Amino acid sequence: MPTVTTPTPHRRTAVIIAAAIVLGCATARPAEALPIGSEKFQDCAEGFLKNASGLLKKRTSALLKCSNALLECRLDDELGSGSFAVCSVPAVNSCEKQFDKLAKSEDAARTKLAKACAPLADHDFGTSVGLGLRRLTAECGAVNTEAQAYDCLISRVRCRAADVAESIVPRTFELLASVGLTGTYPEAAGCLDFRPTPTPVAGDPVLLAECQAGLAKTLTKPFYKTPKDVSRCIGDLLECRLHDDRRLINLSQPPV
Repeated sequence: MPTVTTPTPHRRTAVIIAAAIVLGCATARPAEALPIGSEKFQDCAEGFLKNASGLLKKRTSALLKCSNALLECRLDDELGSGSFAVCSVPAVNSCEKQFDKLAKSEDAARTKLAKACAPLADHDFGTSVGLGLRRLTAECGAVNTEAQAYDCLISRVRCRAADVAESIVPRTFELLASVGLTGTYPEAAGCLDFRPTPTPVAGDPVLLAECQAGLAKTLTKPFYKTPKDVSRCIGDLLECRLHDDRRLINLSQPPV
């Protein structure tokens, strides 16, 4: 009967260290600590996807409502007989209320993420495996901690919402800047492109405003819906990958 050799504690420690080096996280996790289960990463990843989708919808909606209201005033001023200065006052008040709500929504999202990601440590956000947030350096800068991961999510949602808004209302930056909102709410305009004020030509301001509002209503739903639909597929694939990543670190590894 063959002899079974039980690895010594020293040998087991060496195996775990070798595995950690392979996965690029030897300096982050103590050698004797076992990694948390893949389902914990999955819960956190789902939290990111769910909150990103919700925040994107709220921010894009707020930007479009604000820019559409201001555009209606601007068109009436340029092509009709209205006064932008007078018309824009209630529109600005509405914009400010919406943007203030967005700040509260972002704070709430951070709280929800902290709960979903509670079992994870800072190094779980910064490693290239796991959630892979280290790979977002070009978009977010360094992502090595939990707080930086949440900051990254918020900043990417803000920029995505700005892209969507100005793809539908190209005058968004011009309109927000004309009433000072780019200064009081820089996070709303940080990713908007500066465009010079156009020269008015002709047209019915009411019909143009209605057309613009109709475009916004028709085109924004796919922008909201796509990330939510794709997240189901991504979440399932990530669960498989995380299971593989977490399993590998517990397998016997070749000598260093």
